[in-house]
Amino acid sequence: MLAQKMTKYERASRLREMADAIERNMFIAVGDA
Repeated sequence: MLAQKMTKYERASRLREMADAIERNMFIAVGDA
């Protein structure tokens, strides 16, 4: 699997990017409400 080839650093940065995207989507949703 691809995930097994990723290093811990790569996985952490990927999680951070996902968290940032989720936060941005939440702020946009709150702003539209």
